Amino acid sequence: MDGKWTYYPDIDAKNGVRLRTIEKKIKYLEGRIQKIVVVPVDEFFLLRESNENIRHLNLAIFGVICDAIVGLSEFLPTPRGKPKPQGKKDSEGKLRFLQFAMEYLYPSDHCRHQYAEKLWKDFRNPMAHGFHIRNGSIEDDPNLHFAYDSEHKTLSLHLEGFFNDFKNGAKRFFDELKKPESTQLRIAFQKTFNGFFSVLIPKNGG
Repeated sequence: MDGKWTYYPDIDAKNGVRLRTIEKKIKYLEGRIQKIVVVPVDEFFLLRESNENIRHLNLAIFGVICDAIVGLSEFLPTPRGKPKPQGKKDSEGKLRFLQFAMEYLYPSDHCRHQYAEKLWKDFRNPMAHGFHIRNGSIEDDPNLHFAYDSEHKTLSLHLEGFFNDFKNGAKRFFDELKKPESTQLRIAFQKTFNGFFSVLIPKNGG
């Protein structure tokens, strides 16, 4: 992480930090994800081995990881959803989450769309709006990683395995974003970053 940056935008802005290139903006977001998600959650997994009370944070940590996926998905190009019956449409937030999960997060080519849909419908949303999981479970078995039961339509996840998938997915996302040929992704990223972190953007643009 850059020694000049705290990765807290208001503090960095007061310290005179201004991000004038897309490369610096990518570096800033990547460092911010490391500081506020990856490093603290890695620490959680170390602490829970010796502290039974810490283990009760499993669901909360799962929610943090899902929120991190939601956050990164905001930097993707606007997704296009499939037509739905009776004029119903999926929210843009859902479509972005599914897109990120299928393109960067998914640990296998098997049941890719079902995995993303279950993650949104039965894990992320029930956790965010009721602090529970529906038609699925978070398991402690390190040999599980994940399992999708197509007969009962249930998904089981190993928490640390899921977090590793997020870290790998975030790395794939940033690796793609750093490529000059990723034109549409870089345009979408720059527009969203400039809106979210406007205090770090020079007044003459950047």
